[in-house]
Amino acid sequence: MDLRVMVDDPKILKSIIVTLIIGHLVGLVGIPMCLKNPEVFSVSWAFLIGSILLLALFHQKFEWNQLLPSIAVVLLGFGAEVYGVKTGNLFGDYYYGNSLGIKVFAVPLIIGLNWLMLTYITKVIAQKLVSYRAMQVVVGSLLMVGYDFLLEIPAERLNMWHWFDGAPGYQNFVGWLLVAAVAHLFFIHKDVKFQNRLALPLFVIQLCFFGLLSAMFLFI
Repeated sequence: MDLRVMVDDPKILKSIIVTLIIGHLVGLVGIPMCLKNPEVFSVSWAFLIGSILLLALFHQKFEWNQLLPSIAVVLLGFGAEVYGVKTGNLFGDYYYGNSLGIKVFAVPLIIGLNWLMLTYITKVIAQKLVSYRAMQVVVGSLLMVGYDFLLEIPAERLNMWHWFDGAPGYQNFVGWLLVAAVAHLFFIHKDVKFQNRLALPLFVIQLCFFGLLSAMFLFI
């Protein structure tokens, strides 16, 4: 069967969503059991790569005007993290653990792709919620900050990154909002539009996953 026809099949999408839900439920059960063996979380980067590949599979219509802003978002995200880690001036004082793979300048290489993935997903969602492009930037950026808010507690326990003060301050969320807004502006400037049927389900699944993990970690 042609790959494009296959991913356009609603049954395929439903099967993948169900698989993702089951996988994240397994993670909710298994992660607390592995807290005393943090080396287990060193494969976290693989799950991020898997999410990116799935999104790419369901991406509708690759166009050349999507390429340059996508590269710009990757470079922006990685550069912002390098600056943030080195100076503490953007997000606050933090450093990366070993769960996200190979580091360059003390920042995991995959972080740039993570910024692109989150910008991509939230742009798809923002396009559905509002038609005015400036509001898409606002909505998309706020969704990214909300995602980071739910991720912060699990990130510490999963050895993704650590805060010297023990927790992120308001500066982190302001920094996220600024970088996210610039990332969205790259796509708005080029009038890039994305369509992806997996984007919203994946975002909701991950929000629920990190939200539940955060709640669990308050007690364990």
